[in-house]
Amino acid sequence: MQLFLFALVFVCGASALIGGARLMGTAAVLLGNYAACWVVANYGDTAQPWLCFLLMDYVSALILLASWPPSRWQLAIAALYALQIVAHGAFALTGPDPWSSYHYWHTLNVTAWAQLAVMAVWGAYELGRRGSRNRGGVSRSKARHAGAHGITGSQAER
Repeated sequence: MQLFLFALVFVCGASALIGGARLMGTAAVLLGNYAACWVVANYGDTAQPWLCFLLMDYVSALILLASWPPSRWQLAIAALYALQIVAHGAFALTGPDPWSSYHYWHTLNVTAWAQLAVMAVWGAYELGRRGSRNRGGVSRSKARHAGAHGITGSQAER
């Protein structure tokens, strides 16, 4: 749990340094969802925390999809929230026996790590994209435009 919290704070901090409204907003949604679920799990007076988790995951996915059109990265994270919602529903249907509890918490753990992995890859992608722009590389539109005029690779870079 502490490792996940460290990784979450690290990815959110890196997202803030990298910049970009969608990246930072998505990081804030992940951090807010984790904090709210942690409070419910540790201090909630409910015997059925899955219901609160389901509601928070649903709201988090809606927030990500509200930035229209959502990026492919936001769609991937929203799809993982949808998987978590399915896990909440399956847990509600099967009951709190040890077998379903294990799979429920395991599924939530794996999808949470997958969301962090998506955020890390997205941040690396943004850094690479920003780095190639700052190095003066040829953009795709310049290369396409140059190709339309019969200019080849080495000539397009000049």
